Amino acid sequence: GVLMHIPDLETALTQLCRVVAPGGRLIIGENSCASFDCRRFEPALRRVKQLLGRRVPERRKTRYGIEEWTAADAGGLMVRKTDFGAFTAFCQSQGLRLVDHFGGQFTETHAHARLPWLVRRIQRFNEQRFARQGDISGFHGQILVFERPA
Repeated sequence: GVLMHIPDLETALTQLCRVVAPGGRLIIGENSCASFDCRRFEPALRRVKQLLGRRVPERRKTRYGIEEWTAADAGGLMVRKTDFGAFTAFCQSQGLRLVDHFGGQFTETHAHARLPWLVRRIQRFNEQRFARQGDISGFHGQILVFERPA
């Protein structure tokens, strides 16, 4: 889950892929730019914050997804929502193959909820959705498993 904060994704992925031994696996957990949160919830939250006069992160579309940059005294913090097609293509170009891809959590909206009962309800929904899996395209958190052929 740390790759989402690394601006130079290709360098980090190159090194991760390089150290995977034949028959070894690389398991990555990332947030999706195609999720409900990224497509619907976050834009609505940004609009509300703007109307209230609050700062919103700078949002950039890149080859590997959507990056949001928040200014800080020590530089900035970046959070990427990943385009899994581009991400997978890059890992495949490094000699890995995708062997599994499943949903982690459907939504992260509980992090913005202020009412304890609402937080619990959203977390319960995440647990139920995780148990069902099915179509994971709307999942915010997704897990990819790559393998280097033996």
